[in-house]
Amino acid sequence: MALTLSACSAEDVLIGKDCTSTEDQTWDVTDPDMPLAFKIDSCRVDVDACPALCTYMMTVKNVSANSGASACDVEFEGVTTHIKATYEVNNDGVPGCQINQPGGF
Repeated sequence: MALTLSACSAEDVLIGKDCTSTEDQTWDVTDPDMPLAFKIDSCRVDVDACPALCTYMMTVKNVSANSGASACDVEFEGVTTHIKATYEVNNDGVPGCQINQPGGF
């Protein structure tokens, strides 16, 4: 079995620093446009459609993440839809966790 470390240095692994962190954001939507209303309605009838709603909101709100939502929590309260997206971000500011850019120095 091989141990592979990506982006983090051995020192970071030994002292417990993490090169990614989990963050979340919440949005309350009361008057969605058509594309958002469709995603909300899809989530309302099929829980498997909710992660796409969270990822869509992250895109609309320009949330930078390693990928789409890693977790999604949606609650419906009258005309308001509460959307909470959880996602991973790189901690490029932590020593040893910088992502090497192609052609960079």
